[in-house]
Amino acid sequence: MFTGLVEETGRIAAVRSHDGYHRLTIEADTVLQGTRVDDSIAVDGVCLTVVKLEKGRFYADVVRETWQKTTVSGWRSGRRVNLERALRMGDRLGGHVMQGHVDGTGDIRSIEKLGSNHIIFVNLSRPLLKYMAAKGSVGINGVSLTIAEKTGTGIAVSLIPHTLEQTTLSSLHVGDAVNVEIDIMAKQIVTYLESFLEPGGLNAEKIKKLGFDNV
Repeated sequence: MFTGLVEETGRIAAVRSHDGYHRLTIEADTVLQGTRVDDSIAVDGVCLTVVKLEKGRFYADVVRETWQKTTVSGWRSGRRVNLERALRMGDRLGGHVMQGHVDGTGDIRSIEKLGSNHIIFVNLSRPLLKYMAAKGSVGINGVSLTIAEKTGTGIAVSLIPHTLEQTTLSSLHVGDAVNVEIDIMAKQIVTYLESFLEPGGLNAEKIKKLGFDNV
């Protein structure tokens, strides 16, 4: 699990293709401290397992599904990425609970500068949009953000100077694809409620499942 508070930005040093997977070489510093092989690191919001460590870099393998469903397939050598080590028991949860399981991608529709802040509008597909709510949380490229506005086609998030300085979001351009992770609580609540709003609505059996055994 992660918090969406980026610890540092790293650099993709290499992307190599293998039979059935791709191996990333990522240059880093802070996230390597105390990290061992088999530990997890979120890379632009994608939870990856460290398979090899060297001074100043780590290696991670990307399976086909991740390659196809995230922005990883577009990564090239030199790209800057947001990095965060997995949460430890007892750590502060300053952002919101994130799993590093990307639910889909969105694309940047517009970027507005309001003083030192940026307002970014992200286009989302309907399957992703239904989980979004104003003032709710969302993960964009591994960064925990608050949804400022929801429209019929996407969401707007506000980026303060600190976020722009500490993450790669300041380098986004209109048309860029971004990894999107739905707030796990929103996902569970919507999925749970949808199961009771299927054709036929509530019935005695469903009510009993809710714990009302005396009905």
